Amino acid sequence: MPRFKKLNEFIPVLFGLIFLGIQSSFIQDLPDRRVSAEANEPIRIGLLVSNDPAKDSLSLEAIHAVKLAVKKINEEGGVSGRSVELITKSSEADWGAGAKKSVELIYDDKVAAIIGSLNGQNAHLVEMAVAKAQVVFISTRATDPTLSGANIPWFFRVIPNDLQQANQLVTHIYKTKNLQLLAVVSSDMYDHEMGSGSFLRVSRDNGYPEPELYSYEHKKPEFDEIIQSIRTNRLDGISFYGYPEHVKKFRQKMDSSGIQVPLFAPLSILDTADPGLRQYISSHVTHICLDSRFDERAEHFNSQFEEVYGYKPGNIAKYSYDGANVLLESFKAGAFESESITGKLTGISGLSAVTGDITFLENGDVQNMTVVCQ
Repeated sequence: MPRFKKLNEFIPVLFGLIFLGIQSSFIQDLPDRRVSAEANEPIRIGLLVSNDPAKDSLSLEAIHAVKLAVKKINEEGGVSGRSVELITKSSEADWGAGAKKSVELIYDDKVAAIIGSLNGQNAHLVEMAVAKAQVVFISTRATDPTLSGANIPWFFRVIPNDLQQANQLVTHIYKTKNLQLLAVVSSDMYDHEMGSGSFLRVSRDNGYPEPELYSYEHKKPEFDEIIQSIRTNRLDGISFYGYPEHVKKFRQKMDSSGIQVPLFAPLSILDTADPGLRQYISSHVTHICLDSRFDERAEHFNSQFEEVYGYKPGNIAKYSYDGANVLLESFKAGAFESESITGKLTGISGLSAVTGDITFLENGDVQNMTVVCQ
């Protein structure tokens, strides 16, 4: 039987406390650190990715994008005559590796800031480490809204969070499309549960009927019983939170079962290195997408990236590239220590970027620059 369950929408509050207890002995008594300001020393930035890039194409895509940004600024002469050095680490290892790797970057490598193309769980661990060390952390992938809810001044995010995306989907579904009876299908992965929980919260807070939640195991994505239950409910639409290959399988199950209702999904539904799968999803699923995807900046980045690496970049690359460039902008303005970098980033408003014009909000989130594509 499929599991029908109510979601604890903000479990990362508890999740973070658990991490804090487990990691406190690791993070608690860290030494003071000093970032070199010597003119002949490179400016070091750290990049953390979720998985081993030799095994994970999305982590490799993030690395390629940040390398491209660093390569460009170094070819232009660096910053005030100093080169920029990228140090990359993967958080794939034992549970808690995100914290350990961030501490290595901060205290061993003495990076000026950390960019993270990470899932929500690892992003929370990194956030704990940077809060202790007071080092800037720019998140380019994790959309968990509680990351910015912690009000840590060193945290910035260039991708819209789950609540921002849920607001767009809810407005589109209930107001623009005038649909009423919805269901939500979500995998049991942390990030997917956070996304679906945000959708349920926004629906409820806006006075709409709360959709039924159907949960499936991400390791065994079987949808037959969910499809059977959905067929009896005469739904107007379905919001899906899972992996790209899962939404394709679910869409095909819907079609073969004669369920002809629209399927909606967040931005992460396009997080795949398979261009054919991205094309299928774009054709069969209404989803959050970049408003800037066809403008000159995006086209220039796409061609430049493909020329260097031989494949077309996805959203992971675009947000990683923008995360690197907002940090590099702060260096250009003479900010090399955490406090001054934070000040420069906080003041960014309308910065031209691949994903749109970047403006940071008071809590470190980015002003939403996405739209609903159908």
